[in-house]
Amino acid sequence: MSRKVYVVLSQTTTFVARSIRRITGCKYNHAAICFDTEFKELYAYARKQHHAFLSAGLVHESRLRYLEKKCELPVQIYELDITEEQYNWIRCVISYMMNNKEYKYNLFSMLSFPIVKGVKTYKAFTCSEFVAFVLRKLGYLKLKESYRYMPEDIGKELTEYLWYEGDMRNLVKEIDTDETYYGHYSRQWFYKDLTSLMRLFERAFMNLRFF
Repeated sequence: MSRKVYVVLSQTTTFVARSIRRITGCKYNHAAICFDTEFKELYAYARKQHHAFLSAGLVHESRLRYLEKKCELPVQIYELDITEEQYNWIRCVISYMMNNKEYKYNLFSMLSFPIVKGVKTYKAFTCSEFVAFVLRKLGYLKLKESYRYMPEDIGKELTEYLWYEGDMRNLVKEIDTDETYYGHYSRQWFYKDLTSLMRLFERAFMNLRFF
């Protein structure tokens, strides 16, 4: 039995996203794995709270994160055929990472990418690095290591699997609520930010291995 999985490359609307596109010259700054065409099961390495820039990891993204602003949201979506075994493996990886607090957003790789083209950090991923990690395991990406991929690099290797290109609003029938993501930036989130940054610095100065 075959299954479908979708790779979503998008042009998100945050200040950081706009800065990344301006610096790199890329059209798309975000990458996610999705299990349906209504985007109800969309997973990516991203912030866990809108104002908590450093408290990031693998999250189940709501569609509101993409469509909060009433403007066009360009996306490229790729449809991949996978086996039942591969499908279950992706599910297991997502569940494991979401339930393991050691997995962080690879902030150093994101900040240094324009200069050194990615930094490999133990149990840490950028959004595109995670998608590339999954696709390399599935055999879809082969040209370089996961941490070297930007969203548009992924698209270049998946050209033949392009399913949709255009405004995401044309595909979404309803928008979710996301009270956790848009909640108040409390002292608790400040401590989470600080802890995440400390953990990343610890890993940066160690002889680290990859997941």
